Amino acid sequence: MKFDQIIVATDLSEAAREGYPHAASWGRQFGAKVVVLYCESDPELLAAMPVDNAERVRSKAAAKRDERLAQAKSDITAYGAECECAIVGGDPKEAIAEYIEQRGGSSMLVMTKHTSLLERITKLGSTTARLLRTSKVPVLVVHTGDSPGSPTHVMIAHDVTEGSADGLQAALDLSAAWEAEVTAVHAVDRQGAVSLFGADLPADLPSAEELVGYYQKILVEQMAQKGAQHHKAKAKVAGEMPVGEALAGAAQQIRADLICIPSVSRNSLEVVLLGSTTERLVTHTHVPVFVMPQEWLAPDDVDRVIPVEPPQAS
Repeated sequence: MKFDQIIVATDLSEAAREGYPHAASWGRQFGAKVVVLYCESDPELLAAMPVDNAERVRSKAAAKRDERLAQAKSDITAYGAECECAIVGGDPKEAIAEYIEQRGGSSMLVMTKHTSLLERITKLGSTTARLLRTSKVPVLVVHTGDSPGSPTHVMIAHDVTEGSADGLQAALDLSAAWEAEVTAVHAVDRQGAVSLFGADLPADLPSAEELVGYYQKILVEQMAQKGAQHHKAKAKVAGEMPVGEALAGAAQQIRADLICIPSVSRNSLEVVLLGSTTERLVTHTHVPVFVMPQEWLAPDDVDRVIPVEPPQAS
């Protein structure tokens, strides 16, 4: 697995600052440069101000911005990672994606999710949600209060279908790079014996225990095919609970400190009609979530599967 750059999207708030140690940790692990990316635009209020007043406001804002970007760079370099800062303009939802595309190379994006009670009850912020749906590179979502550092137990959200094989392989590669324990988890709907992830179930498995056994067998077989015989595999029966919440509960139960989940791009209408397992998971967990888009999981992406040796202690 290879990354050339770890791009940290920030609004320069104190909450966003909590994402910097996570980005630095990934930068050190994969020998990647950390880029602190700030997107700015003029507040609409400035358009109604006299020109001189507006320029003074812009000047003060720029000075404060530069101060906080310098602090961000200092924070990240203090954790031992190479860092640079970049500023883009426009709507963050488009500007961040455009910057990543123009930058090229093998990238991943780091975003910080606030975890206030109101934000956990409501949906994700529009920028985070949009990028989770549309990003072509992996997105690591961390929460305020998450402990940075090397993951020791990675949970893989796996739907046991053939199409999820690339996601399983990528998550196992990532776990190997961190030398972390890994547990594969599949959340199923016990009522009606219908998989919430869409995998077909035999009609003769009516009980929760049989469902667990069925998926346990599939998980073990698929992980063994990927050379992960020494890892644990686990099936999770969700009952009537939505998959996102079930996965969040499983992560807490097994004390995972990183969740990997493949993501399928959806437009806004599909999200309204079908919901998003990834967004629900991010909203209901306190654990960092590594979201892997299908574009990144393409089989011809050879850079993704190159193992990385852990850095030597200094």
